[in-house]
Amino acid sequence: MEPSTLSRSTWITVGVFLTVALVLLGILHEAVIFERVVVGSDTGGGRETVASTFSSVKGYRQLPVEVRTLSPPGNGPFRKIKVFTVAAHNMVDQIAQILSAHKLIEKTYFYDFGPYCEFAQFISCWSPFHNDGLDPPRSPKEKAALDAAEKLPGARGGKKHHVTEFTAEEKVKYYEILKGRPEFRSSEAFLCIFPPGPLCRLMLDMEGGLRTRKKLIILPGWRFDQNFKQPNDSCNWSNDLHRLFVERKGDGLAALGAISLFDVHHMHHFIGVPVIEIPLIDTCVNPTWLARSNRVPDGDRASKDLVLYFPARKNYPDRFDPNNYIYKRILKPAVGDILMKVRKVYPRFEVEDLVRHKAVVWVPYAPTICALVEQYSAGITIFVPSLTYLVQLVLNATDKKFPTMYDTITGRECYAEGWTAKESGDPYPPGDMFGDEGAARYWLNFSFFYTRPFFRYFDSPEDLKVKLETFTLSEAKENSRRIRHYASHSLIPSAVDGWKTLLERLGP
Repeated sequence: MEPSTLSRSTWITVGVFLTVALVLLGILHEAVIFERVVVGSDTGGGRETVASTFSSVKGYRQLPVEVRTLSPPGNGPFRKIKVFTVAAHNMVDQIAQILSAHKLIEKTYFYDFGPYCEFAQFISCWSPFHNDGLDPPRSPKEKAALDAAEKLPGARGGKKHHVTEFTAEEKVKYYEILKGRPEFRSSEAFLCIFPPGPLCRLMLDMEGGLRTRKKLIILPGWRFDQNFKQPNDSCNWSNDLHRLFVERKGDGLAALGAISLFDVHHMHHFIGVPVIEIPLIDTCVNPTWLARSNRVPDGDRASKDLVLYFPARKNYPDRFDPNNYIYKRILKPAVGDILMKVRKVYPRFEVEDLVRHKAVVWVPYAPTICALVEQYSAGITIFVPSLTYLVQLVLNATDKKFPTMYDTITGRECYAEGWTAKESGDPYPPGDMFGDEGAARYWLNFSFFYTRPFFRYFDSPEDLKVKLETFTLSEAKENSRRIRHYASHSLIPSAVDGWKTLLERLGP
């Protein structure tokens, strides 16, 4: 019995030793990987370049480039509130998925005059055009009412887009429609996302005198001044934001978020809102994409040499698409058959298709693009122009007919009363980026793809050809693993942390 007992204890000791050794090796391996994290490149955005701009905005909380969890996810509810929103954008469903998964809010209601309720999975969605389960089956009388709803302000078949062109009477009618819903009446907060300004201004106008007015969560899906038609509207909105977040900061009437570092600086430049009020980054990360992409076996991931070109927008005619012009006239002739437009390969593509290719190439049209962030979070290697080359593309657009980064600013920005460009601390206004190299470098450097690790950069079409041909499948697989690790340990936790901070801004 003694020899047998001694042998068993010896084997247990050896097993424990081997387990500890393997854990230590894993930690060392991760340390080696993330010791080499580089944001940007010598000619693109980089830590030194980005860090040099942080001092322009006081109190900015630098985004982590190393892997760390900002706070334990899923320990909510942080604010047990119900949120109501009106938006023609599937980002709302994505946001609701994050908030629901981490128990940050009690319920999200989504009301839409358009087709998005068809695709809603994580929100209670009501539309006059779809029976989504929120309402009982419709009677002939209800169907007749829906036909009449087609003619209401903001309707899918109407001539006006949301509230951007409403008359005063139409605004009142629109608000009455919302107020008629029990979901709207029971919610405590209203999320303005797309378009943020017109929707929030409507709520301020309609509920300004109410004692129990709803809190506002303002999250521009693009620039904060988007969808305004008249310059005065943009100026009034800038003044509204300045009053809400500077003059009445302590009232807890609203919370302001931004989906990109560019928007953090852009909003501060025009309205003087302290950046600590704008904590929300990385809302575009799509947990559904992560889950689906993770089901693709590692052996199939990054197994195809063909590289796909983005963006891929069906509703943008090729002859008017600046990025299509760059692909056809500049990149494709130099790179050759290794690069193909994604819709030429997949008329309808899913994330499972994309992760099987070793890389994609983007010529971005905005500082943060949700489709690009989704692909990044799924572990797809993305090649983008270096900062130097992107600035060249922006400044050298043929007769400005094909301006790259055309969705960067609206051209209707307006400084809030009592706030000036000089006070912002920025060396250039954003509007100068299409004519001044220094301004272009300064502002484009805040783009998502220059402030996150593991992007690949090219300095010319010829440089792209060389880098795509020498980028091996094994390198692509390893880069994919690193990106996914970074997304799960930093990207999503930072989004959750941002939402917690955002909801804390709302008063009781």
